[in-house]
Amino acid sequence: MAERITGINRSTLWLAWKEVRAALRDATIRDVVDFIDYDIEPEVWINRLLRQVSSGAYEPRSPLRFPLSKIPGEMVGLLFFLLERLAIRSTYCDSPGIGLPIDEFECSRTIANLILFPHDRRMVKLVGREAYVRWMDDHVIGVNSEAQGLRVLAAMQDSLASLYLTPNAKKSLVLSLAEAKIHFHLDTNADLDGLESKVATRAARRVALVRELTRAWRLALQNEGKGQWEQIQSRIYRLAGITKARFLRRRAISDLLQNPSLAERISGYMRCSGSAAEYLRFTNSVIAHRHQIHKDVPLLLLESLLRAETRGYTARRILRMAEGVLTDVLQGRRDELFAAPACLLILRFGARRDLSHLRPCFRDRRRTLPSRLIRAAAIVFASGGRKEFSDVRRSAASLLLNPLGLMVRLVLKIMRFTEVPDRYKVRLNARWDPVSNKYYLDMRMLLAARLLALNRKKAVKLWLKSWALKLRKEKMSAFDRRLLARLIR
Repeated sequence: MAERITGINRSTLWLAWKEVRAALRDATIRDVVDFIDYDIEPEVWINRLLRQVSSGAYEPRSPLRFPLSKIPGEMVGLLFFLLERLAIRSTYCDSPGIGLPIDEFECSRTIANLILFPHDRRMVKLVGREAYVRWMDDHVIGVNSEAQGLRVLAAMQDSLASLYLTPNAKKSLVLSLAEAKIHFHLDTNADLDGLESKVATRAARRVALVRELTRAWRLALQNEGKGQWEQIQSRIYRLAGITKARFLRRRAISDLLQNPSLAERISGYMRCSGSAAEYLRFTNSVIAHRHQIHKDVPLLLLESLLRAETRGYTARRILRMAEGVLTDVLQGRRDELFAAPACLLILRFGARRDLSHLRPCFRDRRRTLPSRLIRAAAIVFASGGRKEFSDVRRSAASLLLNPLGLMVRLVLKIMRFTEVPDRYKVRLNARWDPVSNKYYLDMRMLLAARLLALNRKKAVKLWLKSWALKLRKEKMSAFDRRLLARLIR
């Protein structure tokens, strides 16, 4: 990665990061608004940052002024992801304490390496190159004794302190080889590595893979709850989803309630190993469970329904569920964060006439509507066609406190494209589902394509048609192909 980002080193990236954080401290909720994760293009974000720097809106110690034309494309991408992930999400709140995800710009890995290379040199000098291994922010160091291990931990703490970092005390351990074998579940991981290679090369039939996975699971249960048990669960649930093994379904709810951080992996397994009707029952059971107290788990499960594939009665049940969630948000019984996935569920499982259920979410003047609900409902409704967009535009003109202004300007700009810009094309790539082991059509990506379909320019329409036809040739489900066919017909 360092070879591809020419002219960028640790100090310049660190200064740029400080500039972004300083800019965000002075930003308001209107400055960092997003529309169902449909963000303004990177150039707009960077230009806004540069205007704040040049206008003296804040005064950092070492101002970093740079023309946009001289910034490499990867650097713009890195800054864009920093700006998005550190954005203020609620009024009067600090930036959320979350990490950067793995992305196409390799943002996490690049920043980790740029910052930790000096630390690596100090540790290699202390323990030797053969004894030191680091992956991102995880370290494994070989030592000869427990006493030496404690000394190395102390030295690592001092080394990281010089970078204003601290090691995770809970995860910092000195283990013997026997203890490490149990803590890292080395035997189980070796079995799972072999299974994953067979899955990747299709070297065995599904029945044989399920049988082998069941044996690996029984071996892993001997050390249940010890060491990195959560990682073992995550790997086995993923492989069980790929092979459609059903032996974990009975304990899925208890595992999710015991460890909510596995909610995404377990929900993916339940979705892939059973029917859509079974998955809907699982989702309702978890949400209604008396031990389920986490707000983000129902939100994640609602999002996961955006990958469900069904028609007929089950699809109508999901549609009614989404409409009920919107009603709860309207009446203040649910957080407004639930508005975006609910609107997208109506888009996925409903017909065009079902979009009318979204109209009260941005036109009801009898009550104060949550801004996220207004934006989510309006942009999904506007993607239905030019008539629907005109309706949204009239509503935006009649609002006193207007959360739709930027969204309307965004759609108008898309409708004026003479050709599809590269920054828009990168939003329209198929996503890979690690549990179903195939590409899928992300609903936010489909929404971006539907907005592009409002443009009547010949070059744009030809590109959109060729894009949809190319995407339909990917390893994708028949349900997703039907969604693409609805877009270009």
